[in-house]
Amino acid sequence: MKTMFSVEFLYRKAPPDLTFPSMVIYEGLLNLIHASDTCNISTTAISCISSKEPFGDAFLRLHISQRPAIRISMVGTVTFHTEILNLLGANIAIRKTYNDLAETIRDIRQNIPNVLYDQNNAVKIDPSIIIKGNRELSIIYDSQNINFWRGKTPAAPPLMKLHRYTGFTSLNAPYTTGQIKVQASPQIILLFTIGLLSAFCGFNTESVGTAYYYFLFFSPQQLYEIFTNARQSANAKEFIDKYFRIKQHIVQELREIISQSISSEHIILEILFNVSILSEILSSDIDKIDFVMYNLEWRGREYILRQIIPITVQKSIYAETLIRENFSDPYKFLTTISEFVTNRTIINVLNSLHRRRPFVESSHILRAIRGLYSFLIGGNPSGWYTFIRELDYAYRIVDDERRKEEYKEWLRRFSYLGLR
Repeated sequence: MKTMFSVEFLYRKAPPDLTFPSMVIYEGLLNLIHASDTCNISTTAISCISSKEPFGDAFLRLHISQRPAIRISMVGTVTFHTEILNLLGANIAIRKTYNDLAETIRDIRQNIPNVLYDQNNAVKIDPSIIIKGNRELSIIYDSQNINFWRGKTPAAPPLMKLHRYTGFTSLNAPYTTGQIKVQASPQIILLFTIGLLSAFCGFNTESVGTAYYYFLFFSPQQLYEIFTNARQSANAKEFIDKYFRIKQHIVQELREIISQSISSEHIILEILFNVSILSEILSSDIDKIDFVMYNLEWRGREYILRQIIPITVQKSIYAETLIRENFSDPYKFLTTISEFVTNRTIINVLNSLHRRRPFVESSHILRAIRGLYSFLIGGNPSGWYTFIRELDYAYRIVDDERRKEEYKEWLRRFSYLGLR
């Protein structure tokens, strides 16, 4: 008889929220669902049944998906990575990055069933947290599976502490100045690692010597809608996979966009006007999907959450009515804008802001992008005039003849768009 694995995730005990650990854990859950054969959703839990062990299969799938290496350091003195590897039977030293941890787990994934599952190859995961302690506060994820650790329970991954004070700080409690310890079960740590790999979109340097890391997730509300509608569908796994495949396609495109983009506004514009992404959603029966993009920054001796950026990908853009009211040929307008935000010269000028001596017009091009963002995303008509004004400034001050002629050509093309 073929061995089957069962994973039950009690999602109603800890619905998804905007904290980074919650988003990453739910991203890991989506990968487990994707790696499973069937999925059943009740009002309280999500159950996955698979002929292959889904944690190990998820690590393997992510390894062959041509993702960029997630070389984020597992900072500090926390030894959770050593403990999880020892638990899985690998008494080896690794470099302290999440990429190294993931690759090592992938290589020893055959040991996962002996550690995470009961005698029936089943495991129940409770993603909720409990709080213990008085002067020294401990936050424990999945307390019922903490006993899977053999011996001392190590601290959780440092990236699970990005929101260490959220919901726990008050004037009459001693938590504002004390260290808060975060612990998690092996199941949650593996889910968290899978989620990091899956959501990672890459990094760039917006200033000399500073790196920013980007992750893309479904918004909490979108996750709730996906699970609710999947429960009512004939095939819950197929319904969830439909959304998950589009998201993974967007992540792949983002990895290229982020490596070349200088601002959040430019990244979002490139997503909205990316031909491949538009084709993907237009060929589906999905009208729109809400995402959140997290931007992490290394500061001092830890990573901090720099931005949470909401992104909605849909078959029609926010400013469609505004465009139709102001331009005689909306299709020509959108195709011209798409060409502009993906233009190699524009991207190179924006990227020069990384350098010690940026192009003389680079700040004006950045302001132009932000004006265009204000018009298309915020629905602000003055954003269009800001866009044209800053592009004109760039044309007037640039000292490179080739770029000067290119800006002149863009201004000419925009003037022919039939502004009413």
